[in-house]
Amino acid sequence: MDFISWAQIALICFLGAISPGPSLAMVVSNTVSRGKLYGSITGIFHAFGIVIWAMLTVIGISAVVLSSGSVMTIAQVIGACLILYVGYRTYKTNPKKPSEKTTDSKHLRVNLGKAALEGFVISLMNPKIALFFLAIFSHFVDANSSWTEIGIMGLTAGIIDGIWYTGVAITVGNAKVIPVIESNSSVILKVSGILLALIAVYLLISSITSFF
Repeated sequence: MDFISWAQIALICFLGAISPGPSLAMVVSNTVSRGKLYGSITGIFHAFGIVIWAMLTVIGISAVVLSSGSVMTIAQVIGACLILYVGYRTYKTNPKKPSEKTTDSKHLRVNLGKAALEGFVISLMNPKIALFFLAIFSHFVDANSSWTEIGIMGLTAGIIDGIWYTGVAITVGNAKVIPVIESNSSVILKVSGILLALIAVYLLISSITSFF
């Protein structure tokens, strides 16, 4: 793979990553409701799911998954249910002052584990990501593509995704932004929760109607 081809893949992956959608909504809401670290972990593990989809797409396995309507529908429903849960949790979250935040290490590990799981599942349970990668990589992959090239494509997609969503979490949790967020945290949490719930309902309806 030459540099021009890699640069084209990187640019397309970046444009795909910054597109608004359920993943961005989740990272933002997790950051607002749970803090910058929670949002960053969500973004980082979202990238792991992206790497898996990219690798599967390049080696052709995702095409098999996408050919099965039932598998795709189940994945979409699971992803939509996760978004609905996060939306409900965000809506019900009570804004806390910094002094009220726990420093218990065990509690922190559990929270970060949930952040990692949410980020990973929301990307892994979204077959539309596979469609996106199929559209991209079909122009760059052939029968002679080496495992090194496959690895480069997968890692490129994951690294760009991780940097973007971690950057979003850091920006939203920035010290200059935090006072504004805290002063309007109640409204932001309610609106974020409602938006996530609406996205989840839309995805559920789309999944069910496409199945029939």
